[in-house]
Amino acid sequence: MRDGKRVGYIRQTGIRRLFSAPSCRRFRHRVTTNPHDPGAESGNRLACETSPYLLQHAANPVDWFPWGEEALTTARNQDRPILLSIGYSACHWCHAMERESFENAGIATRMNQHYVNIKVDREERPDLDEIYVASVQAMTGSGGWPMTVFLTPEPAALLWRHLFPA
Repeated sequence: MRDGKRVGYIRQTGIRRLFSAPSCRRFRHRVTTNPHDPGAESGNRLACETSPYLLQHAANPVDWFPWGEEALTTARNQDRPILLSIGYSACHWCHAMERESFENAGIATRMNQHYVNIKVDREERPDLDEIYVASVQAMTGSGGWPMTVFLTPEPAALLWRHLFPA
């Protein structure tokens, strides 16, 4: 296969994978944030992902979606804003935010009630990272990770910050 055809095939396959539903439905669990039900299963839609960073968040009580058509359609159908969280595996502050926020049942409950939550690995999706980091830097003069961006269901940016003060 010539290099041009191979790149086209990879690009086409990647785009198809980007918007297709995961085939490992057996790994999906009911997401619960009920601290009074210790036997309740937890997990989210990240369990089928290949990114080490996304897999680190697969057991969070936050009902994470990977970036894709399912998440965007859910936001439009439920008319809820999107909470987009972008980070990467080697990011110390990304792990701190997971421990302090995304593993907290109370915070996860509020996130799940009010937002469609999307988690992005910036190393897997540099195209999305580039768009949103440029937006954050243009609006605030600085940027970094973890980055949280609030989007409309369309999705158009509403508010963004790389860190929210306590």
